[in-house]
Amino acid sequence: MVVTFNLQSSAPKPNPMSASKERPKKIKDKTLPSSAFQKTSNIQEWFNTLCRGEFKEYCKAVRAKQYRRSPAHLTCEAMDLEPLKGRYEDVICYDQSRVVLKREFGKVDPDDKDFIHANWIITPGTRTKYILCQGPLENTIPDMWEMMFQERVSIIVMVCQCVEDGLQKCEKYWPETNETYGYYKVENLGDVKSKWLKDMHEVEVRELSITAPNNVRHKLLHMVITNIGDHLASQDPNHLCKLSIFAKKYAYDKNGPIATHCSAGIGRSGLFAAIQYVYEGMMTSDSTDPMQLVKEMRACRKNCLQTYLQYACLNMCLANLFIRKKLIRNGEEYKTLLKKYNVYFNVFMNAAKQKKKATKRFEKSLDIEDGNKENEDTKKESTSTSKVGGEKQLQKPRVLSKKTMAEQTARKSGSTYLNRLQN
Repeated sequence: MVVTFNLQSSAPKPNPMSASKERPKKIKDKTLPSSAFQKTSNIQEWFNTLCRGEFKEYCKAVRAKQYRRSPAHLTCEAMDLEPLKGRYEDVICYDQSRVVLKREFGKVDPDDKDFIHANWIITPGTRTKYILCQGPLENTIPDMWEMMFQERVSIIVMVCQCVEDGLQKCEKYWPETNETYGYYKVENLGDVKSKWLKDMHEVEVRELSITAPNNVRHKLLHMVITNIGDHLASQDPNHLCKLSIFAKKYAYDKNGPIATHCSAGIGRSGLFAAIQYVYEGMMTSDSTDPMQLVKEMRACRKNCLQTYLQYACLNMCLANLFIRKKLIRNGEEYKTLLKKYNVYFNVFMNAAKQKKKATKRFEKSLDIEDGNKENEDTKKESTSTSKVGGEKQLQKPRVLSKKTMAEQTARKSGSTYLNRLQN
């Protein structure tokens, strides 16, 4: 399937300008109202604060209490009624912003309700709409496709892999060729090829079609970003910006929302949605604080955008977008900022690697422990017998497997998502 898609601006390239001259003319964004470009001094003020302050301290705002408090009126009653449809017990789906399944063609299971773990995030005053959802579980795949068809989603952005470091993060919910999920037939139309996407590394884009029982067909794109680990961010903000622009432009042309998910649907996918939400929010308001806009997102999807690194990446993506629009300069300040980000990124990556090594050591210790127990059990089985009906029967003691031990440990510590975040 070949899709032609061109995001390059038709505006002529500006001539090189010295720092003493006027700022280049702003390039307008048709997805924003014209009033967004009337006043942009707040953007320069934000950039100055970002460049001149301590980068690490600036990024700590993502965990500040004033940005994490939930409005008192928000509830999650629908989620509480469907505990088996949530991947993590501490990842909340607010009633006030959730996607409500209309069950237009009936229920696959008579006990099905209208719940799916997904929330709307809509930028005020623009046409950009996001649906943030968790990575589908096996029992929620039909709901996923019902939502895609019902809301006429234009593109799904998957910011994870199905299995990461041996852990199941998301079920494979799309077909290799074609498959029926509940009432919906989904067909894989093949990989998308375009001049713009050919240089995009570690990303897969395919076109899918959904056919409902009434034979109405809806096509959409499925983009998988594979180079961002759990709780982490992109090493190349420019690359992530391009993907964000692609998704936004495609959704604008198709007049449909963007659905994005990772595993929990708040961290990596929250970062992806925040890039355009905060960019548009700063363009259409006087805000100089990206976290105020992230706080708005969190009132729709709780704990959206999680770690220091993700917030650092968000700020770098914002700078990249504003440079593209000629609102700030791609000068020494930005280059210095990019160096700081790379250092910060490497610190987090090294910490993640150490964490993986520690996990492997723990798993290895369980293997050794299991092996020792098996040897002991073999000895016991050879000596421990009992008479039942005049015949000798082996008495096999119960040995916990690694999986059982892990499950018991998880129950004791609380099998949640947020308590595994990096500090």
